[in-house]
Amino acid sequence: MASILVRNVVAWLVLALGACASGPKVITALEVERQVSQQPQLAALIGTKPRKHKIYLTGVGWHTGLVLDLADMDLLAHMPVFQQVPSRFPGAQYLEFGWGDKRFYQNPGQSLRLTANALLVPSHSTMHVVAMRASPQRHLGGAGEVIELCLDDKQFLALGLYLDRSFKTGPSGVVATLPGPGTSWFFDAEGDYHLLNTCNTWTAKALAGVGMPLQPGLYWSATSILDYVKQELKSLDAFGAPYPGRKSIYSCH
Repeated sequence: MASILVRNVVAWLVLALGACASGPKVITALEVERQVSQQPQLAALIGTKPRKHKIYLTGVGWHTGLVLDLADMDLLAHMPVFQQVPSRFPGAQYLEFGWGDKRFYQNPGQSLRLTANALLVPSHSTMHVVAMRASPQRHLGGAGEVIELCLDDKQFLALGLYLDRSFKTGPSGVVATLPGPGTSWFFDAEGDYHLLNTCNTWTAKALAGVGMPLQPGLYWSATSILDYVKQELKSLDAFGAPYPGRKSIYSCH
């Protein structure tokens, strides 16, 4: 009887949370092609010599984030978020983007009750943008983990679209809600945060959009995301065995 009750509760929880707004969807190759066809300047940029765009996956505690180089923004310049957000951070060389529960993310004194509430009760989300005046490795200074990834033009465009759609916009554009710690700001975000849709699920969807063959719903923790990407960069299969003669397309080396 108890096991049936537990299964029913879990099933109800999955259905209830699954019905909540999950935020931006994984960007498809078709959407990228549509963007290129609708934006002549993109077609011109992509039609030139192929480039590699270096981005960074960061992991600090429970959270993962994505870092972009502000000197490498020409493919994203037509997107509203990239027209507005960087101007809030004069002097920054990089911006780190993270998504999470609004109350939990903005409260530095995170209690167990607040943590449980963030996971079990669907709640509003926020985008946290952090300015970096040095490389992510130097900025974090050993306080977190940094993984370099390199994307081609269309993969980078897919990532930009995903980040752009993660922000909630109003009549005047993005909505900044609160200054964050250090040189950072919180912004209203799309989607509800809950047990099945965490900051790491958000990061996994970003990576799936650039072509990594992963199921975002299976990656709830920072460690699971970081370990998956390390394995991808080493060209290992799910069992840790190397693929013969294969080099990861996301490697910068």
